[in-house]
Amino acid sequence: MDQAREALRPTNTIERVPELVATALASVPPPGAPPSAARAGNDKAPAYLSEPETIAKRYYVEDRRGERQYFEDYQRRNLAMRATDTSISSKREDLNTIRAMIEIAEARGWHSVEIRGSAEFKREAWIEASARGLEGRGFTPSDADRQEADRRRAERGQANEVRAGEREQAREERVAGHPATAATHERHAHEA
Repeated sequence: MDQAREALRPTNTIERVPELVATALASVPPPGAPPSAARAGNDKAPAYLSEPETIAKRYYVEDRRGERQYFEDYQRRNLAMRATDTSISSKREDLNTIRAMIEIAEARGWHSVEIRGSAEFKREAWIEASARGLEGRGFTPSDADRQEADRRRAERGQANEVRAGEREQAREERVAGHPATAATHERHAHEA
């Protein structure tokens, strides 16, 4: 019964909006280049074959039939989302899943995303995308939605500043600790 209900639930999707100018320029070979030069740049591995470290730690990832599937459990019973090279989808609407989807899109270098799905999914996905500096299409935000995106963006900025400050403090402590460590080793050497 639960599987039947799950199958009927609509799929929420975030799709990459192609950057027409960049795509067109990348497909045109330089003057005098052989015709195969337009394809030469496509030899690297697709972006969807990897994900940010936070996603890799949070989900069990499996490749199946040309897509990556992200499971919450090692037995691969609870599918959280799936991704191809141009889209990320889930039947879920929870904030953690939406954040993970947007984080993957951001890591892939997507600048603009088309958001499809339930009204609640589209709202949260637009807020998360906007907070991360991505353009979200397919949803018309209210003033409250824009305010929430601004608030999350500011929180992320503060969190990044705190983390940068903590890293700097740890580095300073290591640097400050080295002379003391050297002096202690020197003192022990003289005592021996």
